[in-house]
Amino acid sequence: MSPKAGEPTRAEILAAASALFAEHGYDGTSLRAIARASGVSQPLIHHHFGSKDELWSQVLASIVESFASAQAPQFELGEGSEEFLERGLDALLRWYQEDPDRIRLGLWAQVRSDTTTWKEQAVQFARFAEFLGDASSKGVVRSNVPPFHLAMAISGMAYYWFVFKKRYAAVVGTDPDDPDEDAAFFESLRRMISTP
Repeated sequence: MSPKAGEPTRAEILAAASALFAEHGYDGTSLRAIARASGVSQPLIHHHFGSKDELWSQVLASIVESFASAQAPQFELGEGSEEFLERGLDALLRWYQEDPDRIRLGLWAQVRSDTTTWKEQAVQFARFAEFLGDASSKGVVRSNVPPFHLAMAISGMAYYWFVFKKRYAAVVGTDPDDPDEDAAFFESLRRMISTP
């Protein structure tokens, strides 16, 4: 089988595995279920991925890769500017909105204490903190907060919003499915980290 012919099958397996892992977690998902959902045999999954662990790692790696692609326009600026911050928050908002499974997969990874599969994410995060340091030195974001803490605050608050907005929406009377609520939260996040 040529690599060109095998790529759609590999992509179909990854898509089926992502959906099932997001719904049932690592332990609740079998290779048999992934084979059935993707319309392939279990031996073909082993051929492409080797094991369930490796398939799980590839699913998580695909999330990191998609986030890197979403962040690319922000880093193309080459500096920590206001535009860097705006592009980054816009990209983060769109990235979370376009695929809720990413949030669930992240939660399952946390439940498993699965940090070894996120090595590429560490590189992305360090770069983000570096750019925030540049933005801080230019007065774009708060200079009284270390760049690492700013990066954690942005990442954590954005993630927390998408994880918990449905739980708390009724308390404050908002519609958790309204994209304008997402945009309003991200605008508040921008104001929280920007220079007062």
